Amino acid sequence: MFGDDAMRTGVPSEVWRYYLLINRPENQDSIFLWSDFVAKNNNELLANLGNFSNRILKFLAGSLKKIIPAYTDGIKHEADSTFVAMLFSKFVKYAECMESCKLKDGLKLAMEMSSDCN
Repeated sequence: MFGDDAMRTGVPSEVWRYYLLINRPENQDSIFLWSDFVAKNNNELLANLGNFSNRILKFLAGSLKKIIPAYTDGIKHEADSTFVAMLFSKFVKYAECMESCKLKDGLKLAMEMSSDCN
């Protein structure tokens, strides 16, 4: 698969970017398979990140009238505090990966956080 072949598919460049980053070879050559490309798009981008984004936007539009309220230091349940701490820990690792140019590891962590939030 060459760049001009990818352009002719009509697949958005963002999907190609995700696939190439998550599958980029680090120690060996990689093989392009359409079945793997489709699976990554459907199972990771759409079912994980797309679903999470859609849920947030629908909740924001339906329950909060499209306005994100200011956070007040209200009551926090222990489970919520535990979840936020775990998520923040992953975010710190994500930032470290990105700062050290470990893009693949950072992308994996971002997708884990999306999955956790789903």
